[in-house]
Amino acid sequence: MKTLYLLRHCKAGSTPPNAGDHDRPLLESGIADATAIGQYLEKSGAKIGQALCSTAVRAEETFEALAKQLSGAISVRPERALYTTTAGGILASIKETDTEIAQLLMIGHVPAIQELAIALCGGGSPQLVAALTKGFSSGTLATLTFDIPDWTGVALRAGDLTDFISPEQLPAN
Repeated sequence: MKTLYLLRHCKAGSTPPNAGDHDRPLLESGIADATAIGQYLEKSGAKIGQALCSTAVRAEETFEALAKQLSGAISVRPERALYTTTAGGILASIKETDTEIAQLLMIGHVPAIQELAIALCGGGSPQLVAALTKGFSSGTLATLTFDIPDWTGVALRAGDLTDFISPEQLPAN
């Protein structure tokens, strides 16, 4: 069994002077949201073994705030290509994950992250699936489970959407 957490980076601010979009930092509210998502994952018993993370500043800062809330060490695979890739590009990176990793967190950007979540979803609560198709706002987390022995088996319509939550839906917010 493999669990994939797809997280859109949290709320970011404006582009700093003399910098590009890749360098946009999180707002204070984005840091608070990432912290809340981390607390949510910890309370739900997540045991994330690795994070696949866009190198955009806002994605890296989302991971840093979230990871501080988790009780285990998480190895990070930063990938610049995740900043501009497609859903297929994310899927290719996921399939490269070592077999011993049971739970993988991927932090990225729309539209690719939402497109991938929709494409992988083959089952789950109709309410969650409907919410997923309507939007994937900043800080939203989709959790998909796959009945597979290794990550190369992640395929279209093979996952069950078991959770879909935004920071606004968490009790702390």
